[in-house]
Amino acid sequence: PTYDTVLLDEAQDLKDWQIRLAELHLKDGGTFAVAIGTGQELYQGGLAERLKDFVEEIEPTPLPRNFRNTKETFQTAFVAKESKLDPTDIGRAARHFRDMQGTPKGVSFQRNGPFPALKPFDTEAPSSKARPGGIFVEEEKERLATAYSRLIEEELEQLTEDEQPVDLLVLVPGSKSLEADAARMALTEIDQEYFDLTEKNARRAVVPSTAVRLCTFHSSRGIEGSRVLILGFAQFERWERMGIAREQLAYVILSRSVFETTIAVRSDEWDSELIAFMQKALEYLQPNQ
Repeated sequence: PTYDTVLLDEAQDLKDWQIRLAELHLKDGGTFAVAIGTGQELYQGGLAERLKDFVEEIEPTPLPRNFRNTKETFQTAFVAKESKLDPTDIGRAARHFRDMQGTPKGVSFQRNGPFPALKPFDTEAPSSKARPGGIFVEEEKERLATAYSRLIEEELEQLTEDEQPVDLLVLVPGSKSLEADAARMALTEIDQEYFDLTEKNARRAVVPSTAVRLCTFHSSRGIEGSRVLILGFAQFERWERMGIAREQLAYVILSRSVFETTIAVRSDEWDSELIAFMQKALEYLQPNQ
């Protein structure tokens, strides 16, 4: 079928053939609108050649009003991306954000709220040298599940009267990660219905309002939650192995919440590279809000 208007969203990661395929659905003389999410490129090094042609042929329309995030949430995500997760560049990135406000490249916000919060928890995991590999993994998963149960219950308690469990989005590194398995176990233990968006065949389904959503970092682009709980955020080495720029994925993950973001941090992760960066960034940003 063909249509009067075709809107191609998240086009920054699409290949030429995908863009041309979308064009086949446009009637002669119709409108072909392309939305490019600058800063959210994950899977290729730049715009497809077909998109470059569009940019050269038409006058782009910037969309400077942010309806998804609070200013504090967006600012944190922006600084992570702009600094490329370099703690020595946090100040420059924050000044760049401030200097852009009120300019054509600046972003206006509809709401304010708290900055993301780093929330420590202790799994008290046994030494891996004391147990065979498989037994240790199962014990660690159970300990993580116990900790996640408390964290998820606390997030659910913070939902307002107008919000439902679906307003809580839980992010994990990967569908088969230890964090994902522990999160599923935790949700089952507290008898909380959940919808597993880490499963590809579930992503087109309608999520019931009574279910918490579970999603991977990489699949969370385009998804939002009033509250977002991030598990396993310190494990950024997985991003590098997938060939994705760390700062781009960090930007996506940190900008998923509408109001509040909680980053759960294991006691043995406080000195990790990414958590150390987040501590320094939040310490810098909060006094200057």
